[in-house]
Amino acid sequence: MLIQLALDRMTEKEIFALLDKVIEEIDVIEVGTGVIKQYGMSIVRKIKNQYSNTLVFADMKTCDAGESEAIQAFQAGADITSCMAFSPRSTIEKVLQTATKYDKEVMIDLLGVQDVEKINDLYRMGCRYFCLHIGIDEQKESINPLSDLYETMTNLQSCKIAVAGGITPSSLSNLDLSLINIVIVGKAVTKSVHPLDVVRCIKRKISN
Repeated sequence: MLIQLALDRMTEKEIFALLDKVIEEIDVIEVGTGVIKQYGMSIVRKIKNQYSNTLVFADMKTCDAGESEAIQAFQAGADITSCMAFSPRSTIEKVLQTATKYDKEVMIDLLGVQDVEKINDLYRMGCRYFCLHIGIDEQKESINPLSDLYETMTNLQSCKIAVAGGITPSSLSNLDLSLINIVIVGKAVTKSVHPLDVVRCIKRKISN
């Protein structure tokens, strides 16, 4: 199982200082949507240049202009980009086609989507990388929609499944780790006084 570190609501200086501390223990660097909005694609490029041996995920949250946004991400050095599951079919198809052209990957963000038929349709389109995602606002309301999706995702073959949304070392016990391929962690690490210790704790728990 991989650990993906989500970097959001941080300055560029804070991002690089944190990555220097934890880079040897993480598998994927997620450049968060907020960071991309603040710094543009240059921050993706800088991170990939600095940590060229680590996968970089540009969380574009694309829901329109699929081809151009995917090109932006991949040309900036991202190995993976995201597309929202609620996007028009044509947008998702354009992102997938562009990823194939660049030999990169697309993560389909299921934020706000729980319709089983919609997820099955995404699978039929060729989507094979999904993120079960509880948004920040949902976390504040103590909403946990993920449990309803587990059975659906179990029925999809040859998929990579990521899970995101307020994950901490203690909350890992609430997840079905047998289903998950990527654990996405953010504030538990980025807001910690001892971020490396938190990452190593998560790594131990998902390795057992």
